[in-house]
Amino acid sequence: MRKYQKDYNIPDNNCPYCGHYVDQAMQENNLCAPGPGDICICIRCSEVAVFDDTLRLRKPTQAEAKEIAADPYIKSQQKIIITVNAMIKIKNN
Repeated sequence: MRKYQKDYNIPDNNCPYCGHYVDQAMQENNLCAPGPGDICICIRCSEVAVFDDTLRLRKPTQAEAKEIAADPYIKSQQKIIITVNAMIKIKNN
């Protein structure tokens, strides 16, 4: 099955972990804009944040963090981000 990706403009945000500026989010296999409760993986630090009711990013609750930690797909996406960032760092040095 073919995967689809789409970028969506979101309210200006910052990663609640590293402060990286975020104004777009991408949804894979889901052609609707991100909504409250959806996750966002930071492309700088690879931490997982959650959209609140106003689409602002926040750290996950303990229950959400437990669910996120158990999700192999999220872990694989975080590993990809970490690897790409390391490759970029090596290339730029």
